[in-house]
Amino acid sequence: MKGEALGLRAFLYFDLLRMWGPIYTEDSTARAVPYRDKFNADQVPPMAANELAHKILDDLYAAEELLKDDGMNYDYDYSNIFVAERNYRMNKYAVKALMARVYLWMGNKTQAARYAREVINDCGLTLVRDNRTDVAFHDETLFGLSMDNMSEKLNTYWRTAMPFENGQYWITSDNRNTVFEATTCGINDIRFRSGYGFIVADNQNMCRKYLGESSFYDENIPLIRLSEMYYILAECVSLEESVGYINEVRNTRGISRSYDIEYNAAYTDEVRREILLKEYQKDFFAEGQFFYFLKRHNYKTFYRCPVDEMLYYTFPIPDDEIEFGTME
Repeated sequence: MKGEALGLRAFLYFDLLRMWGPIYTEDSTARAVPYRDKFNADQVPPMAANELAHKILDDLYAAEELLKDDGMNYDYDYSNIFVAERNYRMNKYAVKALMARVYLWMGNKTQAARYAREVINDCGLTLVRDNRTDVAFHDETLFGLSMDNMSEKLNTYWRTAMPFENGQYWITSDNRNTVFEATTCGINDIRFRSGYGFIVADNQNMCRKYLGESSFYDENIPLIRLSEMYYILAECVSLEESVGYINEVRNTRGISRSYDIEYNAAYTDEVRREILLKEYQKDFFAEGQFFYFLKRHNYKTFYRCPVDEMLYYTFPIPDDEIEFGTME
């Protein structure tokens, strides 16, 4: 229980750091987020991003040790829910995956690769190759949430009733075709196909991840998935080794091997980054992780960027934090 609690604290603080902190590789000492590890009402000043990152890692190392004997039971067990369905709890591989995330954010590619590789090799999960009945990629989820009555709660934004209304989160066919490279490699990509990743009707395309309408959807919301470990590893290892990890995800998602990324003289660090940008955009569509990829690399513009130059990666300080806290 303590291992899970420490892992959860690390997860939450890391998201706060990623949202309110600086672009880490450009200014790791900037003041970011107040850090609290004591249960009292004392005001706490904002902590520098690099100090907070190490606090997060301290929690994760402690959690890793406490969870070393985690049984990793992925099945449902009515007799003991706490030790069952471990892929939706802060299990030992969720902790290791989060360590890979944090180390990548800090620019420590050696440690990021180490933990990503360990998760891939040892977690027992495999990449999903058919999402018709596993829309949220439950079978490769390392940590996630279950939302009771998802279809009712998210009905305003995500629904199957066609035609979709303007207040709902559907996208145009041109947008969907561009994101998933439908005119080249993506026509059979399960993240793109109708009835797989999307419901399609008259230039309206609704992502199926948040519909929660039947047992097919299981009302699941993934927060860390196995595919991210492949992308982290691909970003951290040599250029020659990286193509294998990228292609493995692409092939599993339905992209033909005839479109495999090749290692050659034209495959540079910049090309690798642009390929990973496209893959993050596809795999984490409507999940939020793509934003953090853009911020980590400080992209000034990107597909459908809403401003001429992206200068808004750090969230504004909440008014109450200024009035009652120590933020300025």
